Amino acid sequence: MSTASTLLDVGGGTGAFAITLCQTFPGLSATIVDFPNVAAIGAEYVKDAGLEGRIAYVPGNALETEWPRDQDVILMSYLFSGVPGERHEEMIARAHDHLAPNGRLLIHDFVVSADRTGPKLAALWQLQHTAFTPHARSLDDAWLADTLEAHKFSNVAVEPMIPGMTMLAQGTKPT
Repeated sequence: MSTASTLLDVGGGTGAFAITLCQTFPGLSATIVDFPNVAAIGAEYVKDAGLEGRIAYVPGNALETEWPRDQDVILMSYLFSGVPGERHEEMIARAHDHLAPNGRLLIHDFVVSADRTGPKLAALWQLQHTAFTPHARSLDDAWLADTLEAHKFSNVAVEPMIPGMTMLAQGTKPT
C-alpha cells in the first residue's frame, strides 16, 4: 500500500478505511463509491479529517455507477455480504478492469472456511445477514481464491484479517 497513489473504495460508506489509509500514507488519494445519502454523510467526515483534497465521493449504487479506472488499489470491505451472490463475480471482473497493471484488489468480509467448520462468528454473521439480503451468498475462502484466479489475478491469498471473524482476499492484476 505504501507505493499506491490511488485507492478506490467500493461501497466505502462514510470513509473510515479511506480516511485512515490516507492519514497513514500521505501520497495516497482515494475515491469512494457509495449511495448518495451515505456519500453526503461521509463527505462531512472527510472534511472533518481535513482530507477533502485527497478523498472524493462518487455518489451512486456501486453495482451501476461508473468507477474511475487505472486504480492502484481497489478495496471492497463488507461489500459482498450486502450484495446478491450472483453479482460477486461481476464485481471481481469489474475490479480487474479498473485496476492499473500491478494493481491490487482487496476483498474484506465475513468469510468462512470452505469446509464450513468456521470461523463461527463469520458463519453467524452470514446466517443472520440473510434476513437483510436474502440473495446474499455465504462466502468461503476457496471460492474467493478460485474466483480471483479465474479472473486472472496473480499472487492470490485469502487469510484471516480479524481473527475468528473476517478474512482478507487479495490478488494482483498482472502487467
